[in-house]
Amino acid sequence: MLALALAACGRDPGDPAAITRAFIRAVMAAETDRVRALTCAEWQATTVRWADEGTPGLHVDTDHLVLDIGERRGSLVEVRVTGTLALRAPDGRREVRSLDGNSTLLFALIDEDGWKICGVTGTLPG
Repeated sequence: MLALALAACGRDPGDPAAITRAFIRAVMAAETDRVRALTCAEWQATTVRWADEGTPGLHVDTDHLVLDIGERRGSLVEVRVTGTLALRAPDGRREVRSLDGNSTLLFALIDEDGWKICGVTGTLPG
């Protein structure tokens, strides 16, 4: 029992950048179950509505995004996202969208049994 308690204390909440990338892909591709899993309880209704406006089957390439992870403050960390998204629609259309300048996004993540998106400043380009 003690070993289990010690293991829980030292658990890794995950990589905030990886969670943020996965969230962006899931919202834009209308993956509501994935969005729900990546979002804190307080924000799930909001983020699922965002995913409902996404494009099912959309391929979202986040490899050219720059994610700057801020300093962790207790159970909170912020991730600033700039760069470009490459999108490929199910019908083959391709598009590149910039998140630089006024489109910069700031994600707030809380450790809610692992990092979860719990606030966004800015709007996903779309």
